Amino acid sequence: MNNQLVAKVIHGAHAHVDPLAVFEGLTCEQLQKYESDHSFSVWQLLNHMNYWQLFVVEMLEGENPNPPERDEDSWISSEFPDGAEELSQIVDDFKNGIKKLIEEAEKPMEEIIPHTDGTSREEILMDIALHNSYHAGQVVHIRKRHKDWN
Repeated sequence: MNNQLVAKVIHGAHAHVDPLAVFEGLTCEQLQKYESDHSFSVWQLLNHMNYWQLFVVEMLEGENPNPPERDEDSWISSEFPDGAEELSQIVDDFKNGIKKLIEEAEKPMEEIIPHTDGTSREEILMDIALHNSYHAGQVVHIRKRHKDWN
């Protein structure tokens, strides 16, 4: 797979929504009106996506991050941010993570990443792109139910 295609997938090309778009312009008030009849709130989904994105970026940068012992450990318990500043900070962190993934997509795709079981850069980038796409779809579903998505 070529580098440009991987970068497009990270940004939600073709049938996939751009993961940045699902959080664009969200306010604390909007997040609080999104009742959660799903397993997780939009806030929890954003934090979960950010958690794994940071994990992947650290791995691609040669670090050896410790994975959580259980999947639940990658989810926060609070359903809403404490305020606009916290929301803005996490959205900014998520955007910066996407930028770092795009930078990583410019490097050789076949490179085997240290501290993995022989996994290539391409495999890791595609995995996080699919992870983000899956959860972005959950966010879109919640927002559509509240007539807050076109």
